[in-house]
Amino acid sequence: MRATTRSFPLREGQCILHHDRIELVHAGLKGWFLAWANKRKLTSMAFWYFMGALGFLFTTLLSVIIDNWFLAFFFFAFALLSVVGSVAYRNLSLRTSIEREFIEDVVFREAVEGVSRASFEVYFRPNKQLRMRKLLLPGKHQQGGQIANSAFWMMKEEGLIKG
Repeated sequence: MRATTRSFPLREGQCILHHDRIELVHAGLKGWFLAWANKRKLTSMAFWYFMGALGFLFTTLLSVIIDNWFLAFFFFAFALLSVVGSVAYRNLSLRTSIEREFIEDVVFREAVEGVSRASFEVYFRPNKQLRMRKLLLPGKHQQGGQIANSAFWMMKEEGLIKG
């Protein structure tokens, strides 16, 4: 491992590789929101899906009160989708800083032309539960292939990707 910090761009921000942690920096409203959520330890996607489900259930109740059954069924369907999302993404994290001692594995997913962009999946275990943080790299319009290649080799040189 190197003593210096290295970085590469993400889809909406920057990934900085320090000797003791991986730090994700986002600009604008998303950066402000992630900083706020991390400060309050609200880093699980399941929590945000659950909050959305509560909002949709409240809106469903209001639609029943005003006797609009179409909207009631519409918002109830979104509430069910939010509950399914909270179960499906219970291990997905929004952390902006991941300590290297907690990282168990980093998987590189190559881009599929026209379907998906290249990404890293960082698996870490801060407590007893395994969490995952997905790092999306820029697309092909921002020289995504070159950035993905250089980011892969940076992660490999840092010892985060094995093999």
